Amino acid sequence: MAPIVYTGDDQKAKQELISLVAKIRGSSLVQEDNLSLHFTFVTKLGKFTDDVNFVFDTENKLIHFRSASRKGWYDLRANRRRMKKIGKAFG
Repeated sequence: MAPIVYTGDDQKAKQELISLVAKIRGSSLVQEDNLSLHFTFVTKLGKFTDDVNFVFDTENKLIHFRSASRKGWYDLRANRRRMKKIGKAFG
């Protein structure tokens, strides 16, 4: 998937992303650095934990991300749907 594009202030974009992701059921902010965020999501069905890392490319105004399940090989596209939802809602 393509990175998320943002405009304006980097820290404002980061806070907007934190606020957006915090509204998703099962999300938890695990680690926050200057240019990166690490969230976990616990799925409603099966209580599986997924990790999502966001990295801000401030020069190009992009947010790169990686979303992965901790267990198993197939998640019924839950990670892809979640990231599409986040990307669409951002900005």
